[in-house]
Amino acid sequence: MNANRALLPAVLILASCHAPHGAHAVLRHVVYLPDATASIEPAAFNQAMHAIVAVAEQLRRGDCISVIPIISDSTTTPEDQIVRMCVPTERQPYDQDIQDFRTNIAKALAEQARQLSDRRSIKTDILGALKMADQEFALDSPDVWKTLFIFSDFLQEDSFYDFTRSPDLASPESAERLAQSLARGSIAGCSKAGNLAHVNVFLGNLPSTELPRLPPQRQAAIQQFWIAYLSACKAKPFFAIDGPGMSSRFLSPGN
Repeated sequence: MNANRALLPAVLILASCHAPHGAHAVLRHVVYLPDATASIEPAAFNQAMHAIVAVAEQLRRGDCISVIPIISDSTTTPEDQIVRMCVPTERQPYDQDIQDFRTNIAKALAEQARQLSDRRSIKTDILGALKMADQEFALDSPDVWKTLFIFSDFLQEDSFYDFTRSPDLASPESAERLAQSLARGSIAGCSKAGNLAHVNVFLGNLPSTELPRLPPQRQAAIQQFWIAYLSACKAKPFFAIDGPGMSSRFLSPGN
């Protein structure tokens, strides 16, 4: 995986400068943040990983995919728990390059899922994972189509914030104020480079052991927080109750 990580920026930059043989005109970089914490039901996590594999198999030459798990401290995610791969740009006979990519990405994601299932994190650092996603997009050329998928129950629980109890998440109005404040902050705020600007963000809900226990108003506030936060980062968020089920329709069909 280290080799794939090293090649990712180069592939994105070179591929965006010109359309190589066999590549389509608009290249895509798809970043996934699947929630691998203990509050997510195991079956839901597996569904999310299957959805990622299904989209990876649709990628075309020059496209890249990054899969970074949401854990207790997402900014310190071990290298062997991150998957980064690009579809080769040069066509081989009988499209063997595409077949090899699909085989390799399926194996890498299966190993990632196995590791994450064996070590379920107690806390949930979604904001840290967003910082990682921001960096994934940092080296993309402006003409690369960027899409971010987050599969989670969206309960931020770290050493600073607990969305299950915080009074700031008691209502959608207070949640939006918190989102605006954090987006402007230096610690949990949006990148000054604006790497999430204009990025389509799919907020895919996953069944959770904790979320159903919360009052409906707090659940609505949590949803409003993430929409407001990402909007403040100039991204384009879309919230889906059935996360894995709707995710395959979110990639632009024209690209």
